[in-house]
Amino acid sequence: MSTETMLLRYFFAFFSLLLITSCGFHPVYSDNNFGKQLSGIKVGSISYESKIPTRESIALTSALEHEFNWSYTDSPKNYTLDLSYVISIEGVAIQSNALATRNNLRVTLNYALTDNNSGKVIERNTLIGVESFDIQSSPYSNYVSKEETAVKVMKSLATELKLRLTGLVGNNIKS
Repeated sequence: MSTETMLLRYFFAFFSLLLITSCGFHPVYSDNNFGKQLSGIKVGSISYESKIPTRESIALTSALEHEFNWSYTDSPKNYTLDLSYVISIEGVAIQSNALATRNNLRVTLNYALTDNNSGKVIERNTLIGVESFDIQSSPYSNYVSKEETAVKVMKSLATELKLRLTGLVGNNIKS
């Protein structure tokens, strides 16, 4: 290999490293402050149709605890997240005798993020999650399918809510 080729390779390697470090590249698993900032959000209230806790509301609370990583116990709770949701079911695969063979379960989740210091609502929005399940001949299997589908939708909505609030934390919220 000639000296020119070696110098060209070193220059290319140096230029590549310079280019990567100057473009704002961050390792995915590097330390950032988002976890602490998200743990500064407390869930205020979860409103739903039933007065007693349902499996869906418990799944939503559990998924939020997991997504928001509330292991930072020393973080002050600067923000309150209020949630309300409605579940609706509609038949989507309808046979010629007007019987449905598949249902869509739709969860509409409304949320509001409030600054505890000023009382100002920072973000108010709606998330919608839809999953489908088969209708079986057994009422019990239909019940279990509906419950499992609702839990799956709640986990999905908790992840989407975390992503939205992470973007908000990165742009607007200062801890």
